[in-house]
Amino acid sequence: MKLFKGEIMGKTKVFKRTIVSTIIFTLLLVIIIMSSGYILLGNLKEKAKERYDNLMRINITIGSSSLELNNSFNYFDKYIKTRDKDYLNKYYISIEKVKNNVNSIETNHNINTECGIYIRNIKNMLEWYDEQIKMLTKKDILEQSDYNKIMEVKSMYIHINSHLQKTAVSFLLYSNNTYNEILINNKKVEREIQRIVFIIIIISIMIVIAVSLNIKNTMWQILKNIERLSNADWDIEDMKGQKYEELNILAEAFNKMKHSIKNYINEINEKAELENKYNQEKIKNIEKDKILRETQLRALKTQINPHFLFNALNTVSRSALFEPRENTVKLIEAISKILRYNLNSIDDFVELKEEINILKAYALIQETRFKDRMSFNFEIEKDAENIRIPRMILQPLVENAISHGIDEKEDGGDIFVYAQKDNECIKITISDNGMGMNEDTIQKILKKQFKGISKKSSGLGISNILERLELYYKDRFSFNIESKLNKGTKISIILPIVRGDYFAENYDS
Repeated sequence: MKLFKGEIMGKTKVFKRTIVSTIIFTLLLVIIIMSSGYILLGNLKEKAKERYDNLMRINITIGSSSLELNNSFNYFDKYIKTRDKDYLNKYYISIEKVKNNVNSIETNHNINTECGIYIRNIKNMLEWYDEQIKMLTKKDILEQSDYNKIMEVKSMYIHINSHLQKTAVSFLLYSNNTYNEILINNKKVEREIQRIVFIIIIISIMIVIAVSLNIKNTMWQILKNIERLSNADWDIEDMKGQKYEELNILAEAFNKMKHSIKNYINEINEKAELENKYNQEKIKNIEKDKILRETQLRALKTQINPHFLFNALNTVSRSALFEPRENTVKLIEAISKILRYNLNSIDDFVELKEEINILKAYALIQETRFKDRMSFNFEIEKDAENIRIPRMILQPLVENAISHGIDEKEDGGDIFVYAQKDNECIKITISDNGMGMNEDTIQKILKKQFKGISKKSSGLGISNILERLELYYKDRFSFNIESKLNKGTKISIILPIVRGDYFAENYDS
């Protein structure tokens, strides 16, 4: 694939042909050639039909001329016998039709040479035939010589009719030969078009196979590197530039993601170490601070789960390969936003809109990963956006809905996030139409008997959320779970606004 360079904003940029443009170009080439071939073939068939129709019209005209000639002589004969003017008028009509037919045949470019000679002879004989009849019909009383003239006219009529029959036979033979030649030529053109189309299709298949092999090799290399990354092997060489733009974007995204994750993990480890020292000091003084800081340390250490990163990398890889580059950029930005939020946000309380923004970034990753199997719906009232709530209490609930509700359902499902201000409280609802759970499981969760962290989540479980809500709000909050098997689950949280802001101010200070 050839590369070409262009000057953009004073910088030299190398443009690569995309996989999509290559396939589209190949398909368009096949479609254009096939369409042109079939249009040409259709035109040839249409012209052959027109030529055949024209030949048939000439044959019909010749036959009609013979019939009208017979009529003209019969009308003339009856007029001579009866002197009825109606027969004379009918004669004029018939002979005029014969002349018009002969003239139309003579001027038609589709007649052969032999027919042309016959027609010219017939035309001359018709002139004499008509002149003699007109002379005879002008006489009121016929003489003996006139009867001789009538016999001559009859003889001419027979002679003209004989010529018309010969013309019909000659032209029928000519038209059959001409039409057969047209059909043979059309068959040759059709076979040639089919041969060209077959060659183009073979070339197109070879191009598609070449592109597919290139994609396969690149994806295999990326998958092997991703497997090494999932095993915490960060000493992987950067992937080289690829032949096609989509694969090149994928390789660059992989390289960027690898370096970003490595840097993030190093920073997280450093921060985790500092946070651990800080929490160990706080743990000696107040039991409340002990629980809080242990939770923060646990969240910080587990927020970047290898399984989550592996799925995110796979999602970015597929997006870069099969979707527009804008989608890939959005995915990378979403992952970066989540990593920055978890890394930089150390406040215990944040505004609801910040939590929702991170949740939407997480939703983008999951919607891209699960395609049509999953969708998110957000309904956040305006007056609830600036209310401060404990950070990282929504995403774990959504992760739980995906891993235990939607992921196990074959046809996927929907997740709904709703928040509203209700007097001095904020009400947040997260619901799904997934697999649901039984009452026994609900009671175990509410009693905090399930404290394990799902390997499919980013780190914080429901038990952790309940512990933190109890720490912040004592008994002034509500956490309710409603669920039915194979119907879905609904989690409702009601938090006091004044009490929440009071704790936010104290912990932030």
